[in-house]
Amino acid sequence: VETEAERRFRGAVLSQTGISPEDLGKLIALLTKANKNVKVIADKAKMVALLIEKGLSPEQANQVKGVRIGDTVYINPELATVDTPIHEFAHIWGELCKKQRPELWKRGLTLIKMSKYYKELVQRISENPELSNLYKTDAQIREEALIQAIGERGATIFDDNKLQLMWNNWLASFDNFIKKVLGLPMNTDITKMKLSEFLDMAATEVLTG
Repeated sequence: VETEAERRFRGAVLSQTGISPEDLGKLIALLTKANKNVKVIADKAKMVALLIEKGLSPEQANQVKGVRIGDTVYINPELATVDTPIHEFAHIWGELCKKQRPELWKRGLTLIKMSKYYKELVQRISENPELSNLYKTDAQIREEALIQAIGERGATIFDDNKLQLMWNNWLASFDNFIKKVLGLPMNTDITKMKLSEFLDMAATEVLTG
């Protein structure tokens, strides 16, 4: 039986419907335009091979939706879904924030270390030698935990109400940063947008900008 920690590590429950090749192409163009320093590759075989090389088992590597290695983000198009892109591609938005708003990103890293996401991920890695090959430093673990928390909205990640409020405020600032980067109206709730809506709204501002 899969534990909660394992479910969180693998990411949100997969949707039944995958991204169409057309929408995937639009998404990659959008992400590349928004962050010229990051290359996005939608190639399952390449991603799986790299993850196995990094120490994951073939079974684990085939369950990963996306991963950032250096300045390249790999997406598994078979697992990527039409669900909200702010959730699905949290690692890409995180990379944008890290480079363009480093002070905001650092605040998130400080907060996440006090959360259950960080603690459960540390335990998960300690119990799995394959994962320890991927996450060798505390900085890497904190970044992965933060990406997971960004991708899984709505979860209570702190028992302390004050810390949870600080986290909710941080997420709001993070969302506003993404909307600003993509040229979206500040009153847009990007956390509930489907991919088609997201692409249609962002395309005019970013793809033709």
